[in-house]
Amino acid sequence: PLLSHMFVFFYSVLADVTPPVALAAYAAAGVAGSDPFKTGFRAFSLSLAKTFVPFAFVYAPIVLLMPWLLDPNVEFEFLWFIQCAVTLFIGVSALGATVIGYIGGGTLNIFERILMGVAALLLIIPGTTTDIMGAIIFAGILVKQILKNRAVKNKGAMDVSPGMNDSPKSGS
Repeated sequence: PLLSHMFVFFYSVLADVTPPVALAAYAAAGVAGSDPFKTGFRAFSLSLAKTFVPFAFVYAPIVLLMPWLLDPNVEFEFLWFIQCAVTLFIGVSALGATVIGYIGGGTLNIFERILMGVAALLLIIPGTTTDIMGAIIFAGILVKQILKNRAVKNKGAMDVSPGMNDSPKSGS
């Protein structure tokens, strides 16, 4: 019963940013002077990553610091808790990057977004094998984006190097 209550409680908190209620989003639209529907839709798309967290409560109750909820004989394992918590955090971040389409200083193409979504699901599902596969995909895309962003910055710095605009203009 406690797991189901936490599941429902988490989704009730999401009601503030998800339509049709979206009270927080509509209040933010009023403060910002923006269109309430567009703001509500943006809030929903940004909070989409949070919709998978309650499933982690059910499949890995150790995240709630109560592993004995499903099986009273299970003891608390600190390393399993750390693994579940860290991979859940990275998985939600990956899902956010999938929805937004941006990570590591650069935009993701459609193939990278699909891979990032797969990595997110693998990281959110508790299990060592899925965590390793998801972490490899996530790390690969993140490193690729960071290196691509650095290359673009270095190329931009080379194009605007000092002394290039110091030459006198002819015909003046």
